[in-house]
Amino acid sequence: MEAADRTDLMLIRHLQEDPRATYAEIARAARVSETTVRRRVDALINAHTITPAMLPDLYQLGFRTSAMIGLRVDLHRLHEIAETIRDFSEVTMVAITTGRFDILFFVAFPSLDDLVQFLVDRISTIDGVRETETMVTPRVLKVLGDWRVPLDQALGRYETLSTDGAEEEGSQTAHNTSAE
Repeated sequence: MEAADRTDLMLIRHLQEDPRATYAEIARAARVSETTVRRRVDALINAHTITPAMLPDLYQLGFRTSAMIGLRVDLHRLHEIAETIRDFSEVTMVAITTGRFDILFFVAFPSLDDLVQFLVDRISTIDGVRETETMVTPRVLKVLGDWRVPLDQALGRYETLSTDGAEEEGSQTAHNTSAE
């Protein structure tokens, strides 16, 4: 699939605002046909541009301790270590980074004791981990599920849009490379 265009970004934004909206509701809001919505959403899902998901509130589920953990690792084992960490059920996100840490990941646990046990029993036993830094996060203010496609910026590729999908005055014409 080619890069998402203005219509795709509008559809994604509508789905982010109301994941349970029908294709007919999204079509009305985006001012395109229901067939276009269905075809484009299916294409976005098939291309792994978007993924339908349920995002639980970890705190309400009893996971009272969350932390961000930075690792410095032997670089020749970077991908292997990141993949090992990715597969731990306690891990909610993993990123290979540059700068102070080689890998940064987030975890969730019912208690602080569970976090300590994880660090001692799981992370410290991974070959190639040289250093860890754990930052307990007593409050998370924004997660990926709270982020919205910035239609006003549209990644600098398309005209400025209002949240209802209408073009703002003074916008430039978008170049749409995908067929309706």
